Amino acid sequence: MRSPSFPFYPRDWLASKTVRRLHSKQPTPLSAYMYLLCEAWLEDPAGTLPNDEAELISAARLTPEQFAIIWPQISHEFESDGNGRLFNPKQFQIFQKQHQAFLNGSAPKRNPKQNDKQNIKRNMKPIKKQDDKQK
Repeated sequence: MRSPSFPFYPRDWLASKTVRRLHSKQPTPLSAYMYLLCEAWLEDPAGTLPNDEAELISAARLTPEQFAIIWPQISHEFESDGNGRLFNPKQFQIFQKQHQAFLNGSAPKRNPKQNDKQNIKRNMKPIKKQDDKQK
């Protein structure tokens, strides 16, 4: 059985030079939508975006002209919270579920033995070999 999800890291998407290059050459509703979801995930409060056109344009990495074309195609994916913020209902539901799991202590635990192995590897220095000529 396959997992219903896979790890996706919003910061990696936002920092990707490849994503940025592709989006700047040909922004699409999909790429703008993904930018907005990533920004929402990292926002405070989490899972929301400011309900402000200038902020949305910036978060979606679009020009105002591009936004005017693309926003009508993706705006139905966001709802207002009534307090000046927008959210994607599915994303917000996932955030709430993860947050509750964290509060209940059922979030994935770090493996201390694995961490120790990683720290040992990270702190190991390569042994310098001496040339036979220097002996």
